[in-house]
Amino acid sequence: MAKQLIYTRKQYDTGPPFRLEIRNESTGEPVDLTGSTVVFNLYRNGTQILNAAGSVESPASGGVVRYDIQANDLATAGDLEAEFEISYAAGTIETYPAAGYIRVLVTPDLDGGTP
Repeated sequence: MAKQLIYTRKQYDTGPPFRLEIRNESTGEPVDLTGSTVVFNLYRNGTQILNAAGSVESPASGGVVRYDIQANDLATAGDLEAEFEISYAAGTIETYPAAGYIRVLVTPDLDGGTP
């Protein structure tokens, strides 16, 4: 069973970015993401609250995708679920993680949640 990835951020944080290394399940080697596009999806209680362009880190052969958090992406504290959707140059689409979701825990700011 794969270990669940958990990101913990404070309300209104804009960093560090969400990152995920994509590896070939058979070989364990990084997947070459040259020519791929990335979408980052974030959900609260099964409802999508964010669908935004992510990126492939350089070098693309290293297999790392990321999403740079924008202002107000994490405006509301709570327990969220996330995933990266990769569209490969060949036209196939895969969503990661393949099993389950990335858990995102957004904890409240002590100053009342103002940016």
